[in-house]
Amino acid sequence: MENSWLEDAISREEIHFIAYDEFTHLEKIVESTSSSIYKAEWENYGLTIALKTIKEAYIRKDIFEEFVRELKHLQSIRFHENISHFYGISKDPDGYYKLVLQYANNGNLRDYLKDNFQKLQWIDKFRIAKEIAKGLVCLHNNGMMHRDLHSRNVLIHGGSALIADFGLAKLETSTSVSPSYFHGITAFMEPKCFVDQTYKRNTKSDVYSYGVILWEISSGRKPFQTFKSREAIAIQIFRGNREKPVEGTPSEYIELYTQCWDGVPDKRPDMKTALNIINQLEQKDSNKEISRSLKGLLDIAIFDNHINYHDYDEFSEITKIDEEEFGSVYKSVWNKNNRLMIVLKCLKVKEDYLNELIVQNFANKVLLSFLMYGQTSINATQCI
Repeated sequence: MENSWLEDAISREEIHFIAYDEFTHLEKIVESTSSSIYKAEWENYGLTIALKTIKEAYIRKDIFEEFVRELKHLQSIRFHENISHFYGISKDPDGYYKLVLQYANNGNLRDYLKDNFQKLQWIDKFRIAKEIAKGLVCLHNNGMMHRDLHSRNVLIHGGSALIADFGLAKLETSTSVSPSYFHGITAFMEPKCFVDQTYKRNTKSDVYSYGVILWEISSGRKPFQTFKSREAIAIQIFRGNREKPVEGTPSEYIELYTQCWDGVPDKRPDMKTALNIINQLEQKDSNKEISRSLKGLLDIAIFDNHINYHDYDEFSEITKIDEEEFGSVYKSVWNKNNRLMIVLKCLKVKEDYLNELIVQNFANKVLLSFLMYGQTSINATQCI
């Protein structure tokens, strides 16, 4: 096949060329009709990388020319933290060009969820969703789109999400003469493609796919997994059917992915809006973690006998006398200690309003008391 577009781009140094002999310990990890993927070591830089073979004989010339143009764009954003790095092009001894890409040591998102879902908290799920959104915002800001986003081309490296294979989707689907609705993973595809086979996917198509990924992150399951054929899934989506929310999913998160996978593209948010919502959800959950961390601090201090613990039913004649930042103050009679008149300070450790500064101030007070007396003079009881 004619490959002058690629060779010209390399000769003009628009695309970085890397000598093939710089790579060692090649191991094939994926094989498909249009490409092969190898894991390899790039010893000059001490990196483990992925080499993706371009089998040009299977690719139409017009698609290949567009692919070369997209490689140039890809190189310009290759160092975004949530986009799989594109290092350049190499050529093996058999004459096949290979893309030199970042290797992800935790595999793809689907497999990562399968292996780790039981350990993931919502703070982890929000973070993964945020990282994917950040990568998509970068693509869209640079005039690019993915076209074929799904949970197998979101990679996980060191626990962080990387968007991969954008710009390559059109290259790989060009080997087929099937209708456009067969180009991609059906459950993640733009529904408009099921109606109009000539429909050109756009940034809102990526938003739709992102919505389905959000649901998969919340469930740990691939969408429409009970359906056996692509056609059956396409019919469900065409009829407006979507996966059901998973119990325990935050309502704002459900609302976001529902908006993203709306059948009408104009009703979907753009990725900047989606990212802002995910950021808010992550911050809200982070504040809850801070509140829970204070509760955990008290439990540990009680267990280690740094703070004495008393059952709440030891106290009677409880009267509120003050309201403070940490909680309420009550006057009470301590029945088990000769009806001693004492003060109860009710710490609102279950409230969501606690912030990091409040937590730190309280921790400092506990620590100061421990340093002064060897054991804190604070007595703890459960106060609801």
